[in-house]
Amino acid sequence: MPEGSQIEDEASALEPVAESNGHGLLDRLRFWRRGQTWLEIVGYHVEDIHAEQPVAIQEGATLVGNVYAPRLVVAGLLTGSAVCREIQVEKSGQVLGDVFTVALTVISGGNIHGWISSVDEDEYATLAQNGRLPDDTSGSPYENGDTLPEGHRLNRNEAQIEALHHLQSEAAVALAARAELEQDFERRLTELAGESTNTIANLKQELTELRTELTTKQSQLDEAQEALRHRKSQVERQTNELGIARDLMTEQNDELTNLRQQHSQVQSSYAQLKTEKTAVDDALETAVKEISTLRDRIHSLEVAHKSSLVHTSDQEDSLVRWQELAEITEKRAADLEAELQKTELQREESSNTIDLLREQRRAAEKELEKTLEELSSLRENSADPLAKAEALADAQSRIDELEAELADAEHAHFERALWYKAELEASQTAVATAQKEMAEQAEKLAHIEETAQTEQKTVSELQTAVSDIQTTLEAKQSEWNGLHEKLVEQNMTLETVVQEQKMQRDASEIELNRYLNQANNQGQHLAEIQARLVERELQLKQAIAQLKQTRSMIEKQNQAIKQIQQKAGERIRALQSQLVQ
Repeated sequence: MPEGSQIEDEASALEPVAESNGHGLLDRLRFWRRGQTWLEIVGYHVEDIHAEQPVAIQEGATLVGNVYAPRLVVAGLLTGSAVCREIQVEKSGQVLGDVFTVALTVISGGNIHGWISSVDEDEYATLAQNGRLPDDTSGSPYENGDTLPEGHRLNRNEAQIEALHHLQSEAAVALAARAELEQDFERRLTELAGESTNTIANLKQELTELRTELTTKQSQLDEAQEALRHRKSQVERQTNELGIARDLMTEQNDELTNLRQQHSQVQSSYAQLKTEKTAVDDALETAVKEISTLRDRIHSLEVAHKSSLVHTSDQEDSLVRWQELAEITEKRAADLEAELQKTELQREESSNTIDLLREQRRAAEKELEKTLEELSSLRENSADPLAKAEALADAQSRIDELEAELADAEHAHFERALWYKAELEASQTAVATAQKEMAEQAEKLAHIEETAQTEQKTVSELQTAVSDIQTTLEAKQSEWNGLHEKLVEQNMTLETVVQEQKMQRDASEIELNRYLNQANNQGQHLAEIQARLVERELQLKQAIAQLKQTRSMIEKQNQAIKQIQQKAGERIRALQSQLVQ
């Protein structure tokens, strides 16, 4: 719109919206940002913005410059004009400049200090393309009032009058602000003056107290110096006594060193004796173990000896039995020899019988041959075949009987000879085995008797060695007990002397430390007094410097007030001259 006209119908041009909550900007930003990229302004910026995307001035942000964008959301401060298709001023937003827009929304609480011009899409496109604000004297479709109804038009004189009213209201606001600033400055100046006066009074009071305290401390310092001199003389006397005590302690330390050396020698002797005792104990334990081993061995030998005696008695019984068995065996052997002789006689008889039987067989064979010859002759000579056959059968049966008797006699004699031979061999084997066992038993018995004699001799030797070791051990034990008692007495004497020397040395050290602590405490007290005096002097100097600084600050504030009053007067005079024009 041109500069000489202004829209008054807010129902059609402006769309103020009352927010029920404080999240209107965030809700609209969330709604508008769907699928869009926004240019957000935060902080303080001084530049003109020409953007194709929507622009959002965040709360607390300040932008000094003009804005050319499709959309603009103002939640902070815009010092400049805006050419946008849609403009929305939040309740915390302020615009100090002219607005050229197609659609405007002002939330309750938002302020626009400037002209609001409504443009259509073509005009917005032209303004956005040109990138500059329209001139104040440029024409407008609404200058002739063709489309605006009656009562909605403003001529340039009314606009100037409205501007003058606006300047008067700003001047009144400036005067009120000046008066308020002067009152605040005077109140602050009064407060600073009161605080400075109180500070000066407090500092003076503290200075007086410090001087009083300084005087007191000076007197105390004099007293402390006098006491320190007295204490110094005491310390010198105590130092001399301490030197004497140190000399005595040195002598006692030398004596203690000698006693410690003697004690170390005694301890080394004691350690050596202890080592020897340990060796003797080890030897004793070894001897005891050997004795126990020998006792076990003796016991084992006794058991073995008893067993050998039992075995020997058993062997003697066995020997007696073997002797009896040998006698029986000898008798049996004699019987067997007699039977063998009988068997030999029988064998000889059997041999004779066999020879006789053989002769008889030969005679029978001869007789058989004769009989066969007779049979053959009979067969040849006999006319009666039946008689010959009977005679031949009788002869043949007689021959068979003779042959059977001969075979039975030979078999019986042969079996008897084999039995006699087997009995003889068994008897000879039994006799040889019995003789061999008797020889082995006699040899074992001799070996056992020899072993028993050797072990008996070893047992007697071990018993003698054990008695000797026990005697030596008792002597060593008595000797060690005597040495141990002497060492214990010497150790107790040395410990008593060492404790007495240590107690004397501790008492001397405690007395010396007490004197040193007293001297240190007095020195620390004196140093604290001096430090407090220095600290009070520094506080006094700081208070004086602070007082000077307060006075200079008051003078600077007075000069600043004068400058502000001068500038405010010049501004008021300039506004008044503008109003007059």
